Amino acid sequence: MSLVTRSLIAVVAAGLLSSPTPPLTQNTASAQNAAMKSSRGRGASPVEPAKPQYEAGQMEAYLTDDGIAYIRPGLKIKVNSITIGSDRKPVVDLTLTDDLDQPVDRLGKTTPGAISLSFILAWYNPATRHYTSHTTRSVTTPGTSPRPGVTATQAGTDAGGTFTDLETGHVKYAFRTVLPADFDGSKTHTLGIYSTRNLTDIINKNYYANVEHDFRPDGQAVSDKWDKIRDASSCLNCHDPLALHGGSRRDVKLCVLCHQPQTSDPDTGNTVDLKVMVHKIHRGHNLPSVIAGTPYQIIGFGQSVHDFSDVALPQDIRNCQNCHEGTNPATKPAQSDVYYTKPSREACGACHDDINWATGANHAAGAQADSSACANCHIPDSGEEFDASIKGAHTIPEKSKQLKGLKAMGGST
Repeated sequence: MSLVTRSLIAVVAAGLLSSPTPPLTQNTASAQNAAMKSSRGRGASPVEPAKPQYEAGQMEAYLTDDGIAYIRPGLKIKVNSITIGSDRKPVVDLTLTDDLDQPVDRLGKTTPGAISLSFILAWYNPATRHYTSHTTRSVTTPGTSPRPGVTATQAGTDAGGTFTDLETGHVKYAFRTVLPADFDGSKTHTLGIYSTRNLTDIINKNYYANVEHDFRPDGQAVSDKWDKIRDASSCLNCHDPLALHGGSRRDVKLCVLCHQPQTSDPDTGNTVDLKVMVHKIHRGHNLPSVIAGTPYQIIGFGQSVHDFSDVALPQDIRNCQNCHEGTNPATKPAQSDVYYTKPSREACGACHDDINWATGANHAAGAQADSSACANCHIPDSGEEFDASIKGAHTIPEKSKQLKGLKAMGGST
């Protein structure tokens, strides 16, 4: 960093913060002054202050107008188009803007804060309700792994593509990944983007943006979409923000582009399919396998061990609807019913992981080769509690409407 740049940052940092008076948006003060001058001597009503752009809990609320103008807080990404040519390499056209919808420079030269962008492209199967990623990577476990020398193909981001900066805030990205010759253009494809705008050197903060852009390569309208979880009314009730893998990956729909049956952890042999992994993480120390002495672990980047064996969910795990349907009826996912209408060995066996599907051990109906027969016994709701129906089997005793319970009688002692 040059001496000039250091001096500029020092001057800016010294002048960015103001006393915690009601925050103003950029140019609000000058607009108010002009309005006040025009009303003088006419008995006009006092000027109503503009609504603050930022809340009192956000540091941007205490930046001066000059600070806002320099920092240009925020990061938004708009997908203008995605095209797949004869070479089968997708090309994405993007617009990058700040909170005021003004363009920001990807390289961080004409506006502060360099912007990193990572791209995932996956296609959606409405029959199985999961994605398969076109962008993948091959990993082999090192000698220090519990399972050394194991190779696995995992969903991931495109690597080695080419950026073209057309103008400030206008970017094209050409994938290096070549789609398969037989890829189905009639299937819904989702372009996932996660991005970081790095301003830690100036205000000790990063801005993040996630995008999940649905489209069909054949140009027709999208009809099939993944909509099983709405994180705003479920995950964020406990995890706010939901920020994983360094903080930039925040949307559940972005998660499922990689966390699906295509991807496993070669160090442990565990799948990282979200419907399995999330159930197991949240049951944590109550998993039958953990109680029996086998920890539930995922080994991640750099051989970092993530042990979820001590996780204690702060509610009864049978509150299935809190996650699947969410706590806001107005934003209930379109596919919120899958937990009780589409039972499967994978999802159910995640919590009930002492079942052996091959031998039938710990499963009343015996061995099951696949999930095709699950719904024969496990119907959505029989109207009875504590039976084999999905909702009945997940009845919380304290919420039962059929248990007789106790009746307290008053009396003298």
